[in-house]
Amino acid sequence: MGYKPAVKEAAFKLYQSGEAKRSIAKKMGFHHSTLDIWIQKGKWEQRKKKISAKAREKTDKRIVDRDARQLEIIDKALDTYLKELNDGRVLIKGSEVKSFMEQERLIAGLETEIKKEIIVTWAEEPKKKSK
Repeated sequence: MGYKPAVKEAAFKLYQSGEAKRSIAKKMGFHHSTLDIWIQKGKWEQRKKKISAKAREKTDKRIVDRDARQLEIIDKALDTYLKELNDGRVLIKGSEVKSFMEQERLIAGLETEIKKEIIVTWAEEPKKKSK
């Protein structure tokens, strides 16, 4: 029996979401061996990995972009504060200067650490065994 492409695509979406093959087959009204054939012939596992990789890449980019915007806001606020401090409009204690210097170092290293974490995550991803 031939199934319409829309049926196969609906089955793929369930498969991609991690639903069990037998559950998919039962919900959609065909034998699980039909699904096994579609998975093999349609190279669903490779397709699933490619879609996951693209989604992960988009998510990582959004995270880096968001963090970069936040760092820019913090950096501008710090620059404004330091300018006001230099102009004598703000009075601070010596302990506060040390705290600001530590915060500035943290901000400078944050973006680098985020990028390293993303690279490590990508590097570890292929090591996972697939079933």
